Amino acid sequence: MEKPSGKPVTVRASQAGVKSFIQREMINAGYSIRKDSGSDKDSGSELIFGKPLGVPAEWGYVISYSLTEKPPTVRVVAEPKAMLHFGTPNEIDYTSFSSYGERAKAQAAAVLSALMHKFGGTEEKTQNEEKEKNLDEQRQQQGEHDWTHHR
Repeated sequence: MEKPSGKPVTVRASQAGVKSFIQREMINAGYSIRKDSGSDKDSGSELIFGKPLGVPAEWGYVISYSLTEKPPTVRVVAEPKAMLHFGTPNEIDYTSFSSYGERAKAQAAAVLSALMHKFGGTEEKTQNEEKEKNLDEQRQQQGEHDWTHHR
């Protein structure tokens, strides 16, 4: 199983197409829409979904998606959260303290993955990943270089 990312993805699609795809995926997964802001004429919009866990009753997931349209692409950022006191005015974000947070992240990652599969797209690399990749390449070149001296 892939580790959920949380990295933004960019897909080749219209914002309206991306929005309706995300809505369908989330509703099929048992989520309901909490907020749908921004119109298809805007360059950006936000979708927020919620789902009570049921047991224990006060826990739930909240996943928000930020969409930024730069034709012909749309950049999507998902922010999954596990909430205590779900559905009350005093919800508390417990994402980093509970296994529920991992499940919320997995749901968001699954939707982003499906989005890339449907529309074709790329996952953004974080700056750390880029640095790691460059370091790995340097180490490989260094290793190859060192090896030539030992023949």
